Amino acid sequence: MQDALVRAARSFCSETWLLRRPQSFTTQAGQQQYPVQAPANEEAIALKHAQIQDLAPGNSIYPLRFVYPTTVNPNLGPARPRAICFVPYASLALVPVPDNAYPVLVELITQPVTGTQAIADELAVRYDRALGYGALEWILRMQGDPWYNPQAADEYRLLFNQEIVKARGEAAFDFTPNQRQWLAGGFAWRR
Repeated sequence: MQDALVRAARSFCSETWLLRRPQSFTTQAGQQQYPVQAPANEEAIALKHAQIQDLAPGNSIYPLRFVYPTTVNPNLGPARPRAICFVPYASLALVPVPDNAYPVLVELITQPVTGTQAIADELAVRYDRALGYGALEWILRMQGDPWYNPQAADEYRLLFNQEIVKARGEAAFDFTPNQRQWLAGGFAWRR
């Protein structure tokens, strides 16, 4: 059962990008790559946000855009980084190479590691139904066991997918509470 819950949590996290961990570090002149530090029992799978906060007067914030490692020009000279790329699954690379010390704040997307004994509280408490549906779907698909039931597994898969869609909505709006004020209200045509 524990293996089924971990499988469901991994699938849920990779589909929704809900499990996020902040990481901050200070760059060093001439060093392009920095290690990713996911918490124990979790692994980094993606990068959601990244920014540099200048320590000069005014404390300007510079968001870093995401680039693919294959599109990086190696001939760029050192400067204040303008972009970042996630090098799966162990490091981050800044583009161009930093010319000075800059404080960087990133938000990592993580998921539980395979075989873990613990699932993050954010998942276990708030998304317990989703994890239950995903675990039951996996258990009911175990051929050769007396509880094998593909029709029931399909029903739980549907429920699991519905929970994933709801969670993706939360993740898309970065957990902003209440109704989105910038959305226009509905209207009706009259003749």
